Amino acid sequence: MTLARTCPVIMAPFSLLFALQTAKSPDLSMLNAGVFPWMERQQQASGAPTKDETRGSVLGVWGALQPEMRGKIGDRVRRNATKVVEQNGGNMYHE
Repeated sequence: MTLARTCPVIMAPFSLLFALQTAKSPDLSMLNAGVFPWMERQQQASGAPTKDETRGSVLGVWGALQPEMRGKIGDRVRRNATKVVEQNGGNMYHE
């Protein structure tokens, strides 16, 4: 079952014209390259101590993800992909 099918609220801010999560290249993943690190920082700053408060905080963080942020993350992934192509598939570069 796909993330889009199980979590339509999570997928709503994203266009489904591109892959958010690559199978073997986290540096080429929209989620790993920008969304997850940002969410983690936001979530930790919330200091939600209980499971229910954490769940509410996470949903709030997803709602705070702005279109311009997604564009910047996409730009970063495109830069990473260019580096991978330049290195014939290697990912030994500085982000």
